[in-house]
Formats: sequence, C-alpha cells, structure tokens
Amino acid sequence: MHDIETCRIFTPDLKFLALGVATMNRKILTFGGFFESFYNALEGRVQRKIDYALELLKTEERVSVKFVKHLRGG
Repeated sequence: MHDIETCRIFTPDLKFLALGVATMNRKILTFGGFFESFYNALEGRVQRKIDYALELLKTEERVSVKFVKHLRGG
C-alpha cells in the first residue's frame, strides 16, 4: 500500500486520494466585512450550524438541491 501523501494528484478543484475518493476544496469569499459582523453577533450554537453548512459547501463535490434551496429560503 502506498503512502497516501505520495499518491495525491492535485488539480485546481479536486484532491484525488489513493482510494479514488475525491474531495472538493472550494474557497468561500466574503466582502465588506458584513458576514463577519453578522457571524460574530450570533450565539455559538448558531455559529456551529453555519460552520457545518459552509464546510459542506466547501468540501462536497455535489450538494443536494434541497439543501441549497433551504439555505436560500425557498
């Protein structure tokens, strides 16, 4: 078995692991400090929910349409 670090092939959007599993690595950008001030005003429990949603958007290759519609409010 190869060491997983030596078997990675890097592309702009995907990391392919030795097992053939691909993980996305999107970058989420915010502008003007609006999100940061909104996020910092939230309770810790709500911040963790937002962190979970952002992590899904960053790392999953495909995200369910139902999930995105729920985020957009319908």
